[in-house]
Amino acid sequence: KSTFSGIQYGIRAEGNTSYIVARNLEFQNILRDGIHMDKGNLNLRGAKFTNCYDKGIYILTANNVSILGNCNFLWNDSLPLLVPNMQIP
Repeated sequence: KSTFSGIQYGIRAEGNTSYIVARNLEFQNILRDGIHMDKGNLNLRGAKFTNCYDKGIYILTANNVSILGNCNFLWNDSLPLLVPNMQIP
């Protein structure tokens, strides 16, 4: 398992079209987005997103998205907000 922790972005893909294929990733206390893509394809299997302060996954324009097998998104309400005026549903 690969873990991304305490950084701005776990994975950030910029450009006309990106293709991300990943499995068994863990994103912890990410200050912005766990996965951030401008445009592209995402194939994700078995990922855990814990306390991503902005978004777990952000894709501006998606061509194809596949999210399979125990992908979890968790937020701990007792953490302080790093982004002013952020609303948590």
